[in-house]
Amino acid sequence: MKVLFILRQAPGNLLLHKKVTDLLSLIAKEQTLEDSAVFFTDDAVSISSKGIGQLPEHKEIQEAYLKVSLENSISLFVCGRAFKEKGLEKEQVQEGFLLSGNFELTTYIATADKVIEF
Repeated sequence: MKVLFILRQAPGNLLLHKKVTDLLSLIAKEQTLEDSAVFFTDDAVSISSKGIGQLPEHKEIQEAYLKVSLENSISLFVCGRAFKEKGLEKEQVQEGFLLSGNFELTTYIATADKVIEF
């Protein structure tokens, strides 16, 4: 199954991000996730920044997404426009996250079995 999660919520929404990473893990245990992805946009792009470690809780969120990504081959896309609007440079993207844009988002929306947005 191909799933796309679109995330807009800031890293401060700890409960939401915990639920999303738990849900991704649960879905991956029950079904094979083929070519699935998480697309971070708006305030959620901060999660992909190397500088997120200033608050331990936010770093834990980042690490949870990276772990789920590695364990289940889930791509972690970051909206380049939103990243830049936050005043972040491409060199600040944490390894494991990929700067992307509307092409990747549109492609995944068109081909995903499920699209879930928060």
